[in-house]
Amino acid sequence: MFDNIGGYQFAQEGHDTLITAMVSCEGEVMPFEKPVYVAGKVEEWLLAKEAEMRKTNRLITKRALFYYCDRKIRVDWMLDYLGMVVLAATQIWFTWETEDVFKRMKMGQRRALKDFSKKLIDQINQIVQMVRGKVTANVMKKLETVLILDVHAKDIIEHFIRDRYYAQLVDTHFVLSKQACKEFIAAGLIALHGLLELEE
Repeated sequence: MFDNIGGYQFAQEGHDTLITAMVSCEGEVMPFEKPVYVAGKVEEWLLAKEAEMRKTNRLITKRALFYYCDRKIRVDWMLDYLGMVVLAATQIWFTWETEDVFKRMKMGQRRALKDFSKKLIDQINQIVQMVRGKVTANVMKKLETVLILDVHAKDIIEHFIRDRYYAQLVDTHFVLSKQACKEFIAAGLIALHGLLELEE
């Protein structure tokens, strides 16, 4: 949003002019939590406007993170927030959910990774379904961008699944090889003991 400012929304309050929102080049509007008065030196109200931009952006992002998938599916949640906020919140939640999956796996939930992969696929299907409907250009761009991130996220998790099972196979093979080696050594010792007895 900071690199893509198309303009601002202004309002009049008596004789005072206020900046009430920031507008991106795509037309997304970020209403300020607290309007900024356009008064005094230009550099002063421009700095005040920048500070309010940051403050509002932080608050909106926190709100999006808090209400992520709360009482509604993710695609509906995405419609409530700006594109940049949706992208940031989605990636933060993906990171947290991935860490949570690994914690659950350590606790013995073997299917945690597969279940998470299924959830990611369901989320992709929800976006695809919405894309096929009638949506605005801005919403379409938002959905397409999140879809790209989701596909990458799914690929990462599937890669983890493949690596995990490969690691299990390697570990199993190592355990079997170790067991076979022990049995081989034991058999060799028995045979050697038998030979020694014959020599006696």
